[in-house]
Amino acid sequence: MTDKPRGLTVKSVTASYGRRQVLSDVTFDVNEGELLAVLGPSGCGKTTLLRTIAGLHKIDSGLVALGHRTVANGNGTHISPERRHVGLVPQEGALFPHLNVARNISYGLHSRLGSRSSNIARPQRRETVDSLLELVGLPGIGHVKPAQLSGGQQQRVALARALAPSPQVVLLDEPFSALDAGLRATLRADVRTLLYERNMTSVLVTHDQDEALGMADRIVVMLGGKIAQIGTPEEVYHTPVSLEVGNFVGDSIIVEADATSSPEGWAHTPLGPVPLIGTHTTVGKVLIRPEQVDIAHAVADSEFTVTNVRFTGPATIVTVSDPTGTIRIRSLCPGDRQFIHGDKADVHVKSAVPFYPA
Repeated sequence: MTDKPRGLTVKSVTASYGRRQVLSDVTFDVNEGELLAVLGPSGCGKTTLLRTIAGLHKIDSGLVALGHRTVANGNGTHISPERRHVGLVPQEGALFPHLNVARNISYGLHSRLGSRSSNIARPQRRETVDSLLELVGLPGIGHVKPAQLSGGQQQRVALARALAPSPQVVLLDEPFSALDAGLRATLRADVRTLLYERNMTSVLVTHDQDEALGMADRIVVMLGGKIAQIGTPEEVYHTPVSLEVGNFVGDSIIVEADATSSPEGWAHTPLGPVPLIGTHTTVGKVLIRPEQVDIAHAVADSEFTVTNVRFTGPATIVTVSDPTGTIRIRSLCPGDRQFIHGDKADVHVKSAVPFYPA
């Protein structure tokens, strides 16, 4: 069995701003046609990572390669951005306001110095622009200025501009962050489909967990300039390697757990017995997702009381607390409200959860 061809390789990359190190020993590969999301909180180094791949920031050590071509290393190699064959979609589009849509897109064809695309004849450029506008769902608007477009339309044009020179890798720097929730969800799906159809190798930088989980083939979780975990969305969500990763990726409930005297594969917690992923024989903590919690009306007296009920449409989020308020448990319940504030409730964890020894 042969390995999948690499679209992008980042190996042992370290980068700094002055004396402040921002990236530390960052290593990952992106397969051809794969979308990798780099997920992390503000200030974790994810945008700097994107800039090193694009050639906008030099690395201190390590290696960046596109396919089999090294574009940067710690020995002084630094191929300029326009020669890397990388398409960049920045936040909020960053279109040239004085150029119409067609000229914004065709700018990408001119900007590849030393390539044939800079010498493409005008009719062919026009045909390419029209084809890209059709591809991103905006046919016939080449004459329009960016100021006349909505935020979502501007992002589509920015994507078309990035795709114009047929780059080896597309880099997306939080491209949906400025959009409203409804448009953001629609555009995410459209962009994902477009990248799949063109078999584009892509890196998406985001701090939005829903975005990373919903769009990516794999996720790199970055914390403090280092990679904390790499895996599929399912792996990162269901089996985070640490409480820190689990607490960042998705909604989580963390409670004390004692597996020393429990049956194998179980731990005792303030919620009662909880099933575990794997076998453990020590004390620690478990990480529970709201959809793993079943809340029912108490059949007898219970220490848990409903303190909040929030209807979201497809589901209802019910929060219960113990008498001290130190334990707060959220449950994702299907359907309409079945609880009211003050109801007594029984709490049950219905599927195995990850355990982290103390």
